[in-house]
Amino acid sequence: MNSIIYNVETDNPSYKDVIQEKIVLNENGVVDFNHFKPIHFPNSIMDVNYVLSGRGLYRAWISNLQKSIRRGLVKDALRSAYECMQFKGLFLSHVINRVCKVIISEDIGPANITLSLKVKDYLLDLPSKTDNEKINGCFEIIVDMCHSYKSRIVDHSLHLTRKLQLIQYTDYNVAYTDLLQNIKDRNIYKCVNILFYLTSLKDKDCKAVFERKIPKDIKPSRMGTIVYKIWNTLCDKLFICNIYPDLDGSKVKDLINLNLAIFQIWYNNVSDEKILNFIHAICNILLAKEIVNIDYNVEYKNTISIEEVETYDDIWIMSASYDKHTRKWKSSERNSIPFFLKYGAKLNKLHPNLKYIDEQMYQLLLK
Repeated sequence: MNSIIYNVETDNPSYKDVIQEKIVLNENGVVDFNHFKPIHFPNSIMDVNYVLSGRGLYRAWISNLQKSIRRGLVKDALRSAYECMQFKGLFLSHVINRVCKVIISEDIGPANITLSLKVKDYLLDLPSKTDNEKINGCFEIIVDMCHSYKSRIVDHSLHLTRKLQLIQYTDYNVAYTDLLQNIKDRNIYKCVNILFYLTSLKDKDCKAVFERKIPKDIKPSRMGTIVYKIWNTLCDKLFICNIYPDLDGSKVKDLINLNLAIFQIWYNNVSDEKILNFIHAICNILLAKEIVNIDYNVEYKNTISIEEVETYDDIWIMSASYDKHTRKWKSSERNSIPFFLKYGAKLNKLHPNLKYIDEQMYQLLLK
């Protein structure tokens, strides 16, 4: 019998419900691949069940990657990415997109103002890179994320806003004016609520123009929608100085460069989750005083080769990675938000100035 043994951490739930679903066969997490055969070189990500090595579910390894980054588990995160990257092609792109366009906003967010700049540069250089260069660059960013301060304020605010019964907008001018005022008032929930409406508008709904100098790699024809006017505001020096008249000029410049980087990440993001990048940029302004004066320089080794990661064969999928994002469970606590918040969303290194907000949002989501 081909089998795998999953690592078990103290903060993980038991495997009992996973065993009932026949994902694993016993308390140690053994999987019988006589019943589940790996699929080799599928046509799309949606067609794959198990990774190329046969060491577990593709979706579970992707989940394990994100949860390992949240916990700061470097080897676990790198091995998880490696397992999913072995198909190359769309699968390599999928991992890069998850790390650089989703996790950067969902789990790092405003907690690290330098990492977004590095991610932006990496994404812009991708077309000129070989597959191995792409993998090594992604590995370096994953290590940086594991060591970084973290915050789930961006994702938490998205889900909390959906729970609140806030005003529904039907007029662009009113919504845009309210967005600017709520940024000044530092009301994240109202800002996110307005973003739901504004980002749903199409070109025909308005004639707003993105006025900032257009980056070389962005076609002018793409600059005609309302979302670019919002980005222009989020990167505008006068707007930021109006909110924070006492903020040092160099810090204002840092914020502008940060949001321009988030804009580039958003522009390259074609997923349904790209609104997270928008919320990320707004949070950078709302929380400017909390984030601009923190030292992010930490000494650690962040260049780890593919060959070294291949030796991490003692790394397996943690139980917490089987949740509502991995698959739909027939009848299980794993489908619930409390399960995800307790096990899946666990962070190892909350930003010291944002910790109280993260914890407050966590409690609100549990209600």
